[in-house]
Amino acid sequence: MSDVESIFQLVGRDFPEQEIQALLVGGHAVNAHGYTRATLDVDFMIVSDQEEKVRELMKARGYVNQSSHGSVLFCNRPGSSLRIDFLKTDPETMAALWNQKKTIHHADGTTCYVADLEHLIAMKLTALRSHFARRRGKDLPDILSLAKNHDWSFDQKLKPLIDQFGSTEVENELRTAWEAQT
Repeated sequence: MSDVESIFQLVGRDFPEQEIQALLVGGHAVNAHGYTRATLDVDFMIVSDQEEKVRELMKARGYVNQSSHGSVLFCNRPGSSLRIDFLKTDPETMAALWNQKKTIHHADGTTCYVADLEHLIAMKLTALRSHFARRRGKDLPDILSLAKNHDWSFDQKLKPLIDQFGSTEVENELRTAWEAQT
């Protein structure tokens, strides 16, 4: 079993047993929505007050290398290059995301949950707004490919999300790239 498969099994089986909600976000969520790209980590969103339960469970499963920086808990196993990132959020935000989640069934019978497409794009827009230069090469192509693959209209579907979660710089860059692909 690969490291990625084992983390999906852990989150899909053991987290629910401990009443921990974990929502797949980031690159693997992008892949789950139909745009395949390489990613070096696995990102989940959790409620902030569940961090200690997540730490204990991850440690018990061998993910003893842990550090918390701001709103992210980082975990990995010794000898593994795969990093698991747990983005911490408040209960209200998690409830809104959880109510719109998409279910993924794995071949081993475990179930994981992924952020729905609109919330995933909103998260990427927020990341771009905050760290445009650093996130541009990853998040812009993700947003463009996801929106186009799902037949979104720029002005009717994407622009309202940009207005709410992005910035003028993000909108200009996305619109230019959108029109170049049309």
